[in-house]
Amino acid sequence: MAFLSWRFVLALALAAPAVAGAATRDSIVDTHYVLKAAYAGVIVWDVRRAEDYDKGHIPGAVNIDHVARALIDEKTQQFLPLKDIEKRLGGAGIDPRKPIIVYGARGSTYAHFALWALEYLGAKDVRVLNDGYEGWKEARRHTTNRAMGRAPIRLKLTPNPKVIVTTEEVVARLGKPNVQFVDVRRASEFIGEESETRVSGHLPGAVLIPYNRAYVDPDTPVKLMKGDTTETTGMNLKADADLAAIYANLDPAKETIVYCHTGIRAAVTYDVLARLGFKNVKVYFASWFEYGNQPGAIAER
Repeated sequence: MAFLSWRFVLALALAAPAVAGAATRDSIVDTHYVLKAAYAGVIVWDVRRAEDYDKGHIPGAVNIDHVARALIDEKTQQFLPLKDIEKRLGGAGIDPRKPIIVYGARGSTYAHFALWALEYLGAKDVRVLNDGYEGWKEARRHTTNRAMGRAPIRLKLTPNPKVIVTTEEVVARLGKPNVQFVDVRRASEFIGEESETRVSGHLPGAVLIPYNRAYVDPDTPVKLMKGDTTETTGMNLKADADLAAIYANLDPAKETIVYCHTGIRAAVTYDVLARLGFKNVKVYFASWFEYGNQPGAIAER
């Protein structure tokens, strides 16, 4: 009962004013929310590399190295065995049964991947710091380079099949009128000009909506890569009304399956669509990395 009371009080303290047409789930939060939640003892997971965490992080945040290294098999690009994930999360005191806030660098696709992965592993209350660690520092919040440890726990995780689909399930859904596929890759990947697999192109009937269209400035990732800018604020997510406009042609009542090359970028769109009220959103985690290497894979270009 004490735990429920604490969560109720925290929810009241952090709740934003209701706005017509606003998000239906508040999974994307700001530094003010994180400050209060961290003070109240909510788990904060820094999903960056250990070397970045050691240089500075949000006080109280835990780290188990980069989330991809911690949860994904490098060769298969799929989740590690469940017992290994239980050991890694449990050893750091990251308990999916409790509220968790995740953050990485600003605009990090891996922060959203961590949210989706936790929800796949059974979590019910996960949020992403929209501004990332850069936004935390720019807000003049306190930082530290002292490692934080939480008490280890024993975990027995039960994956949630409602947020993921396999290649076999994708193939079975192709052409179904009640299913919509959203390809969040670059246009060059979508049309087959760029490919790292045996088969190039996209799933038949898929709609192209690159994940970075959700950013204030979708071109920021490319600008950073080319060295044209060092400014990352363009990688913050757009306002809800602008996000809704991007996905206006999708049907929120349909089963919505999002994919990319390895399932990481797709997690951004998964989070945004769920925030906008899409009730049945799933990530095709194997994505084109597996589909494009399937013998006889059917693709459009």
